[in-house]
Amino acid sequence: MAAILEKTVVLDSKGRISIPKEIRDQVGLTCGAQLGISSVAGLIIVYRGDKGLNAFDVFARFGQLLREKGYDTSEKIDRLVNEIKRETTEDWLHRCLSAS
Repeated sequence: MAAILEKTVVLDSKGRISIPKEIRDQVGLTCGAQLGISSVAGLIIVYRGDKGLNAFDVFARFGQLLREKGYDTSEKIDRLVNEIKRETTEDWLHRCLSAS
């Protein structure tokens, strides 16, 4: 599975965000690239619009990648989600404590 890059961005007064360079480079976005944006269950999903995708396609591809990596049961996916939550919480705590 490709590396997961996560960055925090700030919404400006006109509702715009900048996509960090590392993420643009990872997915091959250049000036003028088309993006799709969807809102699902309180999440905002941004994806390559020039690939003819929609939010359902994005989730289906994500599910396919999980199955290819062996996450093919609810129990395995639950373990993965819990591991990601733990790592995210540890990272968040580290950033909070470092900022103090």
